[in-house]
Amino acid sequence: MEMYMLLGGILKLSKHAIARSNQRGIPQCLIPIILEFGTEKNKPAGAIEVLLTKKNKNKLIGRLKSFIQVIEKTKNKAIVLDSTFDKVITLYPKD
Repeated sequence: MEMYMLLGGILKLSKHAIARSNQRGIPQCLIPIILEFGTEKNKPAGAIEVLLTKKNKNKLIGRLKSFIQVIEKTKNKAIVLDSTFDKVITLYPKD
C-alpha cells in the first residue's frame, strides 16, 4: 500500500486506487491537488468524492499566477536569520 504525506497527515492508497490511477492515466501526484482544491460530495456508504471542477481549476490557476508574481518580486532579496533559524534579523535587496 502506497502512502502520501499531506498537511493533515498520511493518506493511504489502496491497491485498487493505484491500479485505477495507472489504467486511467491519472498521475498520483494530482491527489494532493485535488484534495486541497476540489469540491466534496457525499457518496453512498459514507464515502466522499472530491472533484476538481473547471471553476476550482480556474481559481487554482489564478492563485498560481498571483504566486508567480510574488516570486518575481523576491528576486535579489536576502533575509538574515539567527543561527537557530527561528528569528529574522533583517531583510534587504541584494544587487
